[in-house]
Amino acid sequence: MIKRNQRLINRMNALSDALIAFLAAPLAYWMRFSLLPGPSGGQSMADYLLLGLFSMLVHWLVYGALGLFTIVRHRRIFHTLSRILAAEFLSALIILSLLFFAGFSDASRLVLFCMLALGITFSCGKFLLVLLLLRRYRKKGYNQRHIVLIGSGHTAQRYARMIRADRSLGYQIDGCVAASPDEWPGQRFLGTYADVETVLRAQNPDEAIVALPPEDYVHICDVIRACDKAGAFARIVPCYDDYASAKMRAETINGINIVDFRDIPLNHLGKAMVKRAMDVSLSVLILLVTSPLLLIAAVGTKLSSPGPVLFRQPRVGKDKKTFQMFKIRSMRVNSTSDTAWTGSQDKRKTRFGAFLRKCSIDELPQFFNVLKGDLIFVVLDRKFFRREIDGRARDALQFAHDSFYSLGAGGAGHAADRLRLFCHVLTTPSVIFAFIILAVHKKRKTQKKLF
Repeated sequence: MIKRNQRLINRMNALSDALIAFLAAPLAYWMRFSLLPGPSGGQSMADYLLLGLFSMLVHWLVYGALGLFTIVRHRRIFHTLSRILAAEFLSALIILSLLFFAGFSDASRLVLFCMLALGITFSCGKFLLVLLLLRRYRKKGYNQRHIVLIGSGHTAQRYARMIRADRSLGYQIDGCVAASPDEWPGQRFLGTYADVETVLRAQNPDEAIVALPPEDYVHICDVIRACDKAGAFARIVPCYDDYASAKMRAETINGINIVDFRDIPLNHLGKAMVKRAMDVSLSVLILLVTSPLLLIAAVGTKLSSPGPVLFRQPRVGKDKKTFQMFKIRSMRVNSTSDTAWTGSQDKRKTRFGAFLRKCSIDELPQFFNVLKGDLIFVVLDRKFFRREIDGRARDALQFAHDSFYSLGAGGAGHAADRLRLFCHVLTTPSVIFAFIILAVHKKRKTQKKLF
């Protein structure tokens, strides 16, 4: 039933996209020659109706090539919106090129621009509306995709918690297959690994999720063969998922499939340049805006206690290289400043320094570290970094930057969710995503909104 419904939804989605592409042409003609002053240039509505049919064909091919006709439950909103923008600009480029080569160079450029604007507006609006309706529909228990979960342990349980926590995805776990019933207390136990084929034929699920723990990987080949024999669509959640980056990259070398689970886009020159430009721009802007605060803080620090204004401390950065991180000094000069952790009742703090720390003004000089390239904008505080990330993860993460713990969203959410958010920022750098993080208040449940 779900498969027939999904096909119907995909077909309606494709039909609506084609209809938007067709109607954009006559609507753009009406906007240009009815609402805006200017001659018609001898062109009629019939000409743009033909252009609309041609635009519909081009959009049909481009949208189909980019996979936009299929509604994917787990696809991120920004991913789909960026693909819609790419499809619209590519379609406009193709239409302009074909009109030029066909000799129709007298077509109104303003009408073509309006077609592009209308196509982007209506296509993005339709996608968001459909997404909202489907999520509400699925939360009520409709349009569910039924799953048999094969495996146990931490990875399988985390997957089950994710499915139960986000009902808008529309997934329902019908039961579990594991080595023994004790692996899933309180869950519907369907059988052991030897019963996978029988269970799948009886349940006929839409998906079989294979999430075996490391100790059960001796059964992985038998489980995959059983899924193939039962004709079940199977997907695998690897047991090393906790150690992988937000996006793993797979490639084939001479017929051998290789998975790069530490692929970080910042290692690629183009994405690193975009991220660096964003960091520098934001740092300069913030330093300019907060320069009066920095001046007042410097004078107050100098008057409150003897010693330098800036406090320098070595930190480990990219490629395990140390650098000097800057802060406004909030304590009296002492011999344990580089080795002892501070607390809320630390007697080494001055009154003015306690005020600076409470308002996070002492963190502002770290933006000079961002300008130098020592730090980048991510969301994580130092205490969380020390407590939650073990040695292996420390080696994998490129930078640690704690200045937005109090300034932005870094203090919100469960520790494990914040770790996933931190890794997501490193592995999927995005200007839009960064601005969302900076805009969300720390008291809001940031991770629940973004993930």
